[in-house]
Amino acid sequence: MLRTMMGAALLSLPFGLTASPMTGIQALEVFTGSTDARQMMAIYVMGVMHAETAIKINAAMAEKAGADWYIKPICIPPAASAVQGASIVEKALRSNPERNHEDFYVLARRALQTAWPCEQ
Repeated sequence: MLRTMMGAALLSLPFGLTASPMTGIQALEVFTGSTDARQMMAIYVMGVMHAETAIKINAAMAEKAGADWYIKPICIPPAASAVQGASIVEKALRSNPERNHEDFYVLARRALQTAWPCEQ
């Protein structure tokens, strides 16, 4: 039942399940859509938040190996929810419409990084 509901929600989104990235413009259309579509965006943003764990591991390994590249991590508060993360991303999309043609993952990550920076 849950798979059917999630599949139907994914099919209702204005972008396809393709390898091409979703833009901020497309994401903003979803944020202004139905409750189901907004919940799917929260799940998408949760994926961005969870990917941060892998990024931190890769960055630590690169730093340890002396690599000259480093991806700045996001320090997500332990009690942060996907809905809170989605709200942060939606606010950033609305505040920076000139960037909404860019890859949504990059825009979402930048918004979360700004909201939840790590102390150096």
